[in-house]
Amino acid sequence: MLLKRSVRLLKPAAVMRLVSVLTSIALGLGCVVRSNLPARVTEASVRQVVPGMTPDQVRAILGDPVGVKDTSFQGAGPFVHQLTYVYFRRLPDPWYRYPMLWVHFQGGVVNSVYAKRHSFWDSEGVYGIDPTRKWERPEFGRWFRPARGEP
Repeated sequence: MLLKRSVRLLKPAAVMRLVSVLTSIALGLGCVVRSNLPARVTEASVRQVVPGMTPDQVRAILGDPVGVKDTSFQGAGPFVHQLTYVYFRRLPDPWYRYPMLWVHFQGGVVNSVYAKRHSFWDSEGVYGIDPTRKWERPEFGRWFRPARGEP
């Protein structure tokens, strides 16, 4: 008798409503967007950074980086020293979606700039420039908008 009563509570319409509510919550959490960029890092300022610039020139445009990564490696060619300015903070909550930006230096000048959109499920590049090419996805501007109150 008790089992029959429990089964009756799970009518198809109730199950569908529950599934609908849980799906809405999951999709809503996946759409939480937070900007973790320094205030001077915008679509326009990122575009101003080009290969050949010095670290001082980059800091004059984007401000101080959030982090600096100094790496050296031996590829197929000669030994390479690379300095990377990191202009984002990883957010602790995996449900957040946020922009990420790296400026790579080799030989004391910008070698490449790479921006991407991070999300829990996947990350995709939205902008890149190096000495041989420049590319951009339509979403780039949406992810690198100025913060409220900024020009």
